[in-house]
Amino acid sequence: MPNTEAGANLKLMAAEDGNPVTTTLVIAQSTNSEHRAVLQLVRTHLTRFEEFGLVAFQMRPRPAGQHGGGDVTYAVLNEYQASLLLTFMRNNEVVIDFKVQLIQAFRQMREELQQRHTPDEPSDARALALKAQLLARETETLASALIATQDAVENE
Repeated sequence: MPNTEAGANLKLMAAEDGNPVTTTLVIAQSTNSEHRAVLQLVRTHLTRFEEFGLVAFQMRPRPAGQHGGGDVTYAVLNEYQASLLLTFMRNNEVVIDFKVQLIQAFRQMREELQQRHTPDEPSDARALALKAQLLARETETLASALIATQDAVENE
């Protein structure tokens, strides 16, 4: 049976580079796992995770009522890193259901991020292509002007 609580709590964020990410906190909560154990998997296999990009470790205050004091350390993971983490986890119904939900959530977030790029707000690749076209036109104009100037000098 699907873990509807996990689906309701699943939150993906858009990172600064516009790619969707999640955290070890979300994964631990959604798979009914201890966050400590999930974070330990990331730390144990950090070099493997970093084959898919830098793993960002962050801290936030521990919510009131949770055991321990101080801040909570967690990892921010991109889609590939989150998928890798889930492959390291033991399969049970909750984990399997969450794997499906996570894949769907990443797909949905990518689609939403793509829709946010309207023609009035070009993406970086599109903006670079437009700049390249403008530079090519300017180069052609300058080359034509240079040829015309050389012709005029030669005819004097």
